[in-house]
Amino acid sequence: MIFKSLFYKLVKLLFTTNTYNNYIVPQKNKYILSLASIWILPLIYKTYISNHLILSVILTKLCIISPLFWYNYKHNSLLHKIDKYLAISCYIYLFIFFYCNSSGLFFIIYI
Repeated sequence: MIFKSLFYKLVKLLFTTNTYNNYIVPQKNKYILSLASIWILPLIYKTYISNHLILSVILTKLCIISPLFWYNYKHNSLLHKIDKYLAISCYIYLFIFFYCNSSGLFFIIYI
């Protein structure tokens, strides 16, 4: 039951549209937000070394798409939807990993 409601909330979050189409982000903020995804790089290395290849691939794609989206910000664009999809898939993978694996807490402490 909890998985079903969580799934519906994630689908709603992923596919609903908001009314921020005319929101203007200043160029300085776009540059800062595009560089904010660089902190993912050490996590990619750690997940690759720890043989969590699925998470490593998701984080790599996220580290590439997210700066592209934020530097060329357009709400509900293709990059926005891909960025949102990758972030949600990363959270789902981590939730499944921590829920199904008893050593999940050790993994997050190790990173």
